[in-house]
Amino acid sequence: MEYFPDSDRRKMKEDFRKLRQGNRSVREYEREFTHLVNCVPGMVHTDRDRADYFERGLRPEIFKIISALKLKSFEEVLDRALWVERGNAIAREERESFDREKGKKRTTSGAGDSRALNDPSVSTVTAEVSGTPGMCDLRRESSSGSLFTKGR
Repeated sequence: MEYFPDSDRRKMKEDFRKLRQGNRSVREYEREFTHLVNCVPGMVHTDRDRADYFERGLRPEIFKIISALKLKSFEEVLDRALWVERGNAIAREERESFDREKGKKRTTSGAGDSRALNDPSVSTVTAEVSGTPGMCDLRRESSSGSLFTKGR
């Protein structure tokens, strides 16, 4: 084990207490966590302590799932956190792919919609709230500009 001056050891203890996954991957977080555990003896006494400290530092979306599993060992927490992270990445990729496809369809169908807005031969329907609750007037404007009121 390396020797660290007291000031460095205190700093590492503080870093350990504040350590959070943040934007890092689970694997990157685990490397720093393990480094600090090894450099500051006495912070973690059992494997269960190590698992608990590590779990508490995970990002909230991973922590919620892992904490519900009530895992007892560091190895289990790390393994499940890696699985959850991978599952989240796959779900995110699928959602982004779906949104891209949806955007392409919207752009294609949107061209027809904009033509309807600019074409004077297409009539438009406007709903106006009448004085009677639950009733409305449907007014149709023809291409000539005259209004027709549809009966209530």
